[in-house]
Amino acid sequence: TATAEINREKEKDGPGAYSIVIFTWNSRTLQVFKARTLKEAQEEVKLMLG
Repeated sequence: TATAEINREKEKDGPGAYSIVIFTWNSRTLQVFKARTLKEAQEEVKLMLG
């Protein structure tokens, strides 16, 4: 089972910037991408994990 982690980025990356990291079942990083808002980040996670 894959899991997702949503992290708020530091202010240097701009206000409201989030990074999403997808991990596989063995804790290897699958994908890292950015989102401008928490809602956008959550929607991306739903698309990736179903």
